[in-house]
Amino acid sequence: MVAQSIKILLWVLIGITAWPPHLQAGVIVNEVLANEPGGSVTLEWIELYNDSSDTVSLDGYRLQIKTKSFSLDSTNVMIPGGFLIICRKLFTDNISPGFEEYWGDNSATWGNTNYESLIPEPLVASFSLTNSGGQVELYNSSDALVSELSWVESGKDGYSWEYVSPTSNETNQSIDNFGSTPGRINSLTPVPYDLGMNIADVQSVHGEALLTLNIINSGENVIDNALLSLTEIGFEADNLIPETLKVINVPLMTVGDTILVKCTLSLAGVYSVVEAMLPDDDRISNNCCNIIVPGIEFPPLILTELLANPSDGFHCEWVEIFNRCDSNINLIDFQFGDSIKLQQISAESYDIISGEYLVLAQNTLEFLNYYPEYNGRVIKPPAWSSFNNNTPDVVRLVDQFGIELDRLSYNQTFPSNHTWSRDEQTSNEQQWGSSENPRGTPGQPNETFFGPNSGMANLNISPKVFSPDGDGLNESVTISVEAPPEREYKLKIYDRQGRTVYTFDRVRDENIWRGQGNSGNRLPIGIYIIYLEVVGGESTKETVVIAR
Repeated sequence: MVAQSIKILLWVLIGITAWPPHLQAGVIVNEVLANEPGGSVTLEWIELYNDSSDTVSLDGYRLQIKTKSFSLDSTNVMIPGGFLIICRKLFTDNISPGFEEYWGDNSATWGNTNYESLIPEPLVASFSLTNSGGQVELYNSSDALVSELSWVESGKDGYSWEYVSPTSNETNQSIDNFGSTPGRINSLTPVPYDLGMNIADVQSVHGEALLTLNIINSGENVIDNALLSLTEIGFEADNLIPETLKVINVPLMTVGDTILVKCTLSLAGVYSVVEAMLPDDDRISNNCCNIIVPGIEFPPLILTELLANPSDGFHCEWVEIFNRCDSNINLIDFQFGDSIKLQQISAESYDIISGEYLVLAQNTLEFLNYYPEYNGRVIKPPAWSSFNNNTPDVVRLVDQFGIELDRLSYNQTFPSNHTWSRDEQTSNEQQWGSSENPRGTPGQPNETFFGPNSGMANLNISPKVFSPDGDGLNESVTISVEAPPEREYKLKIYDRQGRTVYTFDRVRDENIWRGQGNSGNRLPIGIYIIYLEVVGGESTKETVVIAR
């Protein structure tokens, strides 16, 4: 009290006739949305709040925004603890959206929902707010400044600027899940009991959704025995009967505590919507959030091929994606990129058809000149982040909800425009290798070469004795190779005199030898040595017998 009295005395001595904003009860500028969601400036608004214990008539009050002034009148009466919204546009029309569409039920009528009935119908005024900085001032009927709210940066798109409390001079951006709290207590204002949450992460792991929620005790009291319920509500068109999937006990949380809650869900389809709900408390706006959750048919799009190191006069990196679901998908909000940055796939509405291979090319014209036989569609994204060549990198594909659809991690590239190619011939679609042929197979199912891929060099020979004599029995030997993928390998056959009789052109997981020499001639019966040379590592060998 002494410090406060000294502060007040100093204001009087230096000639300040009005109280500094928010140090007295009354009507205040409480919240401002200057950086509207999206690009619709008609969604800008200002919120007034009556912090006094008396009903206040706003007759003679005015708002000052830059050089514009907006007068209020006797029809504007604020009850204790009441709110008043001044917006640029209330109802949506064919030209632009209005406040009631975004923060109401888009019925073109105000007051027909529980939320809308709690605050008076918003006033419409002609004003403009600058994202990067501005100020809204409120003057009373004596033309004295009674409140102001200022901001000096744009902040997050769609998030309002608000006072931490009605009696504070501190402003910050809203932390509400919806970005703002028009007609409600500010998200930063302390209340006795306030357990809230936000979405930390959503992933798809082996066909299951992994959700991570951030639970925060922002209230003024310890909270115990809270329950977090997860209910599948589906998309609006699903006509799904809501089903409670899980109920999770939230541990005791002291004031200021933050914990991460992780859970896995197995849901049908590509996507569903799950409602996460905490018990009602003194701030209900952060007790619930709807989460887009991947289902067992996720992902709808996958990566299938990558050329990260173009050579031989070709200078165009490209990525191939495939639509594996039953419906067309619009790519407008999808992204792709490397380990550092994601880029927009398309700046315009663009459908990838069910079952279609689509190429994203660094240079469309160069790609089509190099692949004249390609008859699919190819698009050039608005920006391109070049991929690493001979150092590790990651290729990522992300959907319109920010969920990662697919990724390829690699630590090398291949010469002669051999691509990284996904296994599409077996059930192991997680396996990647080099394309069998230079230039890859854009627009077509992959033909993939799989090199050694185990932890240590090892040879398995079956059978140990074979007879390539044309009778249809034991005509060949299978040489299985297990070895680290980052090594370079050579596989050769030697006779007992140490002469090389056959060399494999590439080393695969399984290699077939039919007893022939390099010229295709049948070799004589005898013992032969199969030698796996590991460049820079320990080589290994086995024997095999050609019998009659």
